[in-house]
Amino acid sequence: VAGTAATYYGFSDAERRRQLDTKVLGLRRAFRVCSCLGGVAVQYKMLLRRRDSLEPSEYQAQQVETHKRCASKVLEMCRANGGIFTKMGQHGATLKPAMPEEYVEALSSLQDRAPVRALGEIERTLRAELQLGADGSLIGGRSPFLEFDLSPLGCASLAQVHRAVLHDGTVVAVKVQHADIRAILDSDLVIARWLDWLASIAFSEQDFSLAWAVDEFESNVLLELDFEREARNAIRCRALFARHPSLSDLVVVPAVYQSLSSGRLLVMDFAEGIPVTQICRAARGEFSEALAQHTQAEARELGFQVARCLADIFAAMVFTYGFVHCDPHPGNILIQLPSEGAHRTGAGPKVVLLDHGLYRELPDDVRVANCGFWMAMALQSEQGVQSHCAS
Repeated sequence: VAGTAATYYGFSDAERRRQLDTKVLGLRRAFRVCSCLGGVAVQYKMLLRRRDSLEPSEYQAQQVETHKRCASKVLEMCRANGGIFTKMGQHGATLKPAMPEEYVEALSSLQDRAPVRALGEIERTLRAELQLGADGSLIGGRSPFLEFDLSPLGCASLAQVHRAVLHDGTVVAVKVQHADIRAILDSDLVIARWLDWLASIAFSEQDFSLAWAVDEFESNVLLELDFEREARNAIRCRALFARHPSLSDLVVVPAVYQSLSSGRLLVMDFAEGIPVTQICRAARGEFSEALAQHTQAEARELGFQVARCLADIFAAMVFTYGFVHCDPHPGNILIQLPSEGAHRTGAGPKVVLLDHGLYRELPDDVRVANCGFWMAMALQSEQGVQSHCAS
C-alpha cells in the first residue's frame, strides 16, 4: 500500500501533489489535536474524580497545576497546527475573566509569534498574486518592489507580514496570506466540530459545548480571509479618524495601496511602533530597550495616556461611527512614542491600529440606544435603562 501511494504521488503533477499534501497534513493535524485534547480531558476527569476526597485548598492547588500542564499542551498543539487553532488560542488569551489565568498566560504568546511559513510557499503566493510568473523575480523588473525582505516581521494565524520598498523609495508592509489556508481551515473546522461533539459527550454532566465558538470562528475567519475586504475596512477606518476632532493626530491607520493588493495580498504603509504590551510591562517596572530612558513615573503616565487613547478610540467606534474593529488583541496594536523633546511639551503617544479584517457595523438604532443606555447608567436613571434596553 505504501509503495502504491508513493508511486501515485511521484507521478502526480504539482497541483495534485499539493492537494495530497493538504489531505495528509489534515490527518496529521487531526491526530495531533486528538492526542492533545484527549490527554487534557483525561487529566481533568481524574481531577474531578478526586475532588470529593481532597481538602478545598489541596484541590485548588492541584487544579492550578493541572491548568498549567494542560495549557502548555494546548499551546504546543496550537503552535504546531496553526490555522484556526492559532486563532482560537489568540481568542482564548483575551478571555481573561472567563479563562483560567494559566491558559491566558500561555496562549498570549500566540498573539504575535505564530509559526512562520516556509519561504518557498510565500514566494509562490507573491508571484501568483503579482502575476510575475512561476520564475519571476520578486524585486526589480515587473515587480513593484525594489527591495523585499524575505524574513517576516511577524506571523499570524492566517498570514505573515514582510517589509519591502517600492520603486519610489516608499517603505511598505506586505501581508501575505498562507498558501492553502482555505483548504486547511475547512479540515480544521471539521476537526473542531467533531471535537465539540466528543467533548459534549465526555462532559455531559457539566453541559459543556463549544458549538457557539466554532460557529463564530467559521463566520469570522471567512471574512478575515478576504484581503480586499480588509483593505476597504482600513481605508474607511483611516478616513473616519482623519476627521475626528480630538483623535485625528493620535490614531495611525496605515494607508493601503489598492492597486498592489488582492484577495491574498495586502500592501500598506510601513508603520513603526512598539507592542502595546511593552507599555503595560513598563508601568509595572519591567522596561524594554525602547523604554529604558523612562522613569517609573513616566512609564506609568505613558500607560495612562495609552489607556485613555484606546478607550477614546473604541468609544468613537462604538458610539459615534458604529464601525467597530473586532480583533484588537495586543499583536494588532502598536504604540508610537513621542520624541524626546515632544513628550516634555505635552505631546502624547500615538496608537497604530493593524489588521482590519474583522469589523462589525452597528445599525444606527442600536448605536443610539447603546449611547442612551450608558448615559442612563451614568445618571442612575432606572427608567432610562429600561427604556433603552427595550428599544
